Amino acid sequence: MTKKVYELIILVVVAIILAVCIRTFVAEIYIVYGDSMLPNLHDGDKIMISKMIDDITSYQRGDIVVIDDHLDRNQNIVKRIIALPGDRIAIQDNHVFINGDLLEEPYLNNSTEGSYVEAVVPVGKFFVMGDNRSCSLDSRYSEIGFVEYTRFKGKAFSVVWPPANWQIITR
Repeated sequence: MTKKVYELIILVVVAIILAVCIRTFVAEIYIVYGDSMLPNLHDGDKIMISKMIDDITSYQRGDIVVIDDHLDRNQNIVKRIIALPGDRIAIQDNHVFINGDLLEEPYLNNSTEGSYVEAVVPVGKFFVMGDNRSCSLDSRYSEIGFVEYTRFKGKAFSVVWPPANWQIITR
């Protein structure tokens, strides 16, 4: 085996190890399925998530997160954090209230229809909702409910595909 072939093999092995480490510990790409995050994320968008989350306090209200679907571990859902552990959440008159205060949601195009009786988010759990509230299965419904922190795959920070939708994701 020539020196150049040997160097190429070493380079490929190092690149594969580096790629696996980045995907496992740093960042990963996920696909958005469905319309629950419109108008901010679209069906088929590929988003980059950060896996470098220190602890539960690294997640804040307004963050978009990828969550494993507890009904189908092979699926993931994308939602926005609305209420943190210990918060009181209620939905009344088409508005979301956190700890009695109206939640400002500039990322929405429509109001939150329906109601949700005031509840306290348990320790270690979050209340999440889609941005397209009329088309979102989220914490308002028993199928999702309060989401345990351990089900979070990471926090979205960028749309990377398609190029026309590229953006940095902010709260």
